[in-house]
Amino acid sequence: MESFNASEPHSERLQVSPEVARLLSPETSDIIRLRAVHGQMALSETDQVMLWFLVLSGDSSRELKNEALTALRQATPAGLKPVLKDRTLHPRVLDFLLRARYNDLPVVIFLRSNPSVPQRSWLAIFQRCSYEILSFFFSDQAPFKLSNDELKAARSNPQTTEVLQAHIDQQLSI
Repeated sequence: MESFNASEPHSERLQVSPEVARLLSPETSDIIRLRAVHGQMALSETDQVMLWFLVLSGDSSRELKNEALTALRQATPAGLKPVLKDRTLHPRVLDFLLRARYNDLPVVIFLRSNPSVPQRSWLAIFQRCSYEILSFFFSDQAPFKLSNDELKAARSNPQTTEVLQAHIDQQLSI
């Protein structure tokens, strides 16, 4: 299991539905929580993602955290799309999704179009994403422009080839 910090401070309060709050209450059994983490309960896409986020960033058992991370990584980009494009979703949750799925091109593309993803998240991702992600962002088909800070982050990525570095250097000099 890869670890990441999903509990960085942010000024806005996280909005949790009554259903997710109930699932995370001490009165809810671990069996019910496991079923919910695996998507076996009737939760909206947003509630499912919030459950994964709160399980992974809270004091849940190691087993529950492992199961939540596995479920998140197995979720289809199409199933996550409404959440990934939700501009009202808390930036910490968007950051969580990006960091958990940073080498999943469709997920990264959906999140890139969401202006609520924090800039610091993109810097971290461009420093460590796969060659596939980097090459997409530097291809002619990429509909996104990278900021100078993002270009510098991508340049420091070990996956950046000499050709991509030359392309980055050219963009930085413009």
